[in-house]
Amino acid sequence: MNNKLLRYNTEIKIIQSSIKKLNPQFSLCDILVCYHGDNRNYTSVQKKIVENNLYSIYGIPIIGEWIYKLDGTDEKTWGSHGGRIIIDDEGIRFEQTTKPFGFVSKEAADNASWVTITEKDGHTQHEYLKLSGCILWTDRYEEAKTVLDKNYGQSMEIEIHKGHYREDHYYEIEEFIFSALCILGTDCEPCFESACIGRHYELDSFKQEFSRMLDEYKKFQNKNDLKTKGVNKMDFTKFTEELSKEKCSNDDKICKYRLLNVDDVKVYVLDVEDYKPYSFNYAMPKDEETNTEYLVIDYESKVEMSLSATDKIEQDGFNEFSIKDEIKSEIEKFSAVQKIETEKKISEVSEELSLNFKNEFDKLKEVYDTVSNANTILQSKVDSYEKKEKELEAEQHRQEIDALIDSYSSKLGRYSSYLVYKSNIETHYTKTREQVEQDLIIMAGKYLTSKENSFNKNFSYTPNVAGVINKKPNDAITERYGNLLDKYL
Repeated sequence: MNNKLLRYNTEIKIIQSSIKKLNPQFSLCDILVCYHGDNRNYTSVQKKIVENNLYSIYGIPIIGEWIYKLDGTDEKTWGSHGGRIIIDDEGIRFEQTTKPFGFVSKEAADNASWVTITEKDGHTQHEYLKLSGCILWTDRYEEAKTVLDKNYGQSMEIEIHKGHYREDHYYEIEEFIFSALCILGTDCEPCFESACIGRHYELDSFKQEFSRMLDEYKKFQNKNDLKTKGVNKMDFTKFTEELSKEKCSNDDKICKYRLLNVDDVKVYVLDVEDYKPYSFNYAMPKDEETNTEYLVIDYESKVEMSLSATDKIEQDGFNEFSIKDEIKSEIEKFSAVQKIETEKKISEVSEELSLNFKNEFDKLKEVYDTVSNANTILQSKVDSYEKKEKELEAEQHRQEIDALIDSYSSKLGRYSSYLVYKSNIETHYTKTREQVEQDLIIMAGKYLTSKENSFNKNFSYTPNVAGVINKKPNDAITERYGNLLDKYL
């Protein structure tokens, strides 16, 4: 069948991470290209077919058409696949209007992988082809930088070499090559729902793991906004009202607990009697009659909480209390002896918190140093292994070339060109076995016809002529059948 060109529209999503600069003109990006199986363009490419033709994706351009918006403003945006039909005195012709803004690097093609993505509907899953480390010329073309900051469509162009239509009207692609990846404007409808292009994520798996290990430490350094399900300012009020029902043992007019933080399942408080943080389990069941939620705190689940839970809620419009002011107020109520004991208690708690924090941080740093050292040792071993492997391959190649050249000694041992070729054997180690063998074959052919070949000088050929026994046809018949056929001869 004739070659066909198909274009697949997909959507680009930005993955927020760092850009790794290769040089002033390059930026790395990651791309989810397409998924295998049926797609919304009524074509289908099986996973094996994509993998068999993946070799062709290396080096293809990332193209686009940077045009003015159609709303009459001076702003520009991405177009589509571009192209225009020109009719003039020379006839009708098609002209490409897109230009390349980057390309698929060799590293991206060699390390292509499949990743499972859940689509926007929340349940459909597709296995997408992922490329990591493609090149964008962001310094040379300012418009290319917009791909790293905003959402745009992306289209895959392929050239089909073989395929057939199925009974369900889908075109099943059997053989193809990748042609280009095209950046599209927001007005273009995508084909592969979650295909995307974005910033290259620089951290490796070890750094990500260490980042999670330091999550507890970050909570001591930064006070983040509350990020929990269904918890708002009104809910904070509910928590403070519920906690205010619990009073101190020595004074039933003072609230025992002060709200620190809330997550999906626990409420964190400060006990003003011992100045320690605690947590309680809670729930927000619904009243069947009024259809409204109400708060239930399980005070029997009281547990002294971890250091990471001491963050206090910092949100506009909510400021239940200040821990410093609370402590100051309580101190003023105590006698001089109680004041000293309280200050001592505060100092002890502060020292304990500082010591616990230091111990946890030291443990994390020790783990980091251990893993980092192990990684350095492992990389050193890998480099040593690769070096030995390359040296072994080079030695095997040298031996193979030596053996190949020596195998022609019996034929070309006296040929001057062969002797010179053999003496310069070091220069032939950079060649492949096939190249050296081709040199020797050509050399052998020249030697057979050269003046240096002693057999070529006195070469002659005299054919031997064998006699032919002259028998008549009838004699052969007589010998085989006797005289039985005489009357027919």
